[in-house]
Amino acid sequence: MKIKRIAGIFCALSVLISSVCSGAVSGGRFNAFAASNDVQVEDFEGNNPVHYVLDGISVTSTEEDSALKYTGGMYAQFPVRLNNIELKPNTKYAVSFKYKLSGRPNKPYLMAGNNASNWNFYGGENPAAKSLNGSTPLTGITGNSEWTTYSTVIDTGTVVNDSYKYLCFYIQSAGSSFEMYLDDFTVYETANDTDGVVIYKSSNGDYAAIAGAVGADANVPNGPDSADGKQFLKWYTDKGLTQEFGGKFTEGTTLLYAEYGAKRDEIFVEDFEGNNPVHYVLDGISVTDSEEGNVLKYTGGMYAQFPVRLNNIELKPNTKYAVSFKYKLSGKPNKPYLMAGNNASNWN
Repeated sequence: MKIKRIAGIFCALSVLISSVCSGAVSGGRFNAFAASNDVQVEDFEGNNPVHYVLDGISVTSTEEDSALKYTGGMYAQFPVRLNNIELKPNTKYAVSFKYKLSGRPNKPYLMAGNNASNWNFYGGENPAAKSLNGSTPLTGITGNSEWTTYSTVIDTGTVVNDSYKYLCFYIQSAGSSFEMYLDDFTVYETANDTDGVVIYKSSNGDYAAIAGAVGADANVPNGPDSADGKQFLKWYTDKGLTQEFGGKFTEGTTLLYAEYGAKRDEIFVEDFEGNNPVHYVLDGISVTDSEEGNVLKYTGGMYAQFPVRLNNIELKPNTKYAVSFKYKLSGKPNKPYLMAGNNASNWN
């Protein structure tokens, strides 16, 4: 008997059954701080994703998942603890984050330091922190009610105390108050500030990053299965899993999200190859050769029945299953049904 459990491409299939799983949001999430030594991704999930001591800052739920939120007065500060990397002197880092912002933004800066407070300044340096874009505000930060990705490359230059352990996004409001969300904060050491960067979750569960010329192929391997055993399917560039990754480097940093399918023990494929592919006891049923390979064939009277034994899964109560098969049929079909039972006879 040849029963296949599959993780990728199906060839010459006749019957496919899988438990229907949704991966649109939960399947695309990453665990905070699961990262390799030279890349960090902070998605603000988990128990203690950031060290924040500032009024107005909180981790809160959004329509996609958790994010860092500021609501309050004239300026917002988002200090993110760099748990698995430290910013070294005279080194370039690709930094990206996603944000939503109500109000009119003013004087946005990326700052680095060794604690999570005392960020209330812009431009220049002091013993607590340093503006990584000097006295010139970042460009391209706008008020936007939709999630927007911002990417830039910073050069640390001289560094206080050999390295920085915090990176802070600081922004003022041009009005009296505003609200801002920040999510998926990524930091990656890069040699070339014109390269595109792609960050993904590697087979060992850590984050990895690759860089290359914009427009070149980004050869990202398949991701690992999810923690609860669902099979990796493909990469997307958004948490909602609506924008499939195109396989090329683009400007800035692209963070990939995984789509997952059924668990490996919840999928069944029968291609009718092998010695005993199905349990059948009905007249007119036989496994026969076709132009594509072996198939299940019925020749006979007024009705045909194709009982297929589900060797590696069982149909559970109140559960949805996606079922597919390929067929050829001569004559006029009438009253087709899918039926389930615990033996291969008495289906009439």
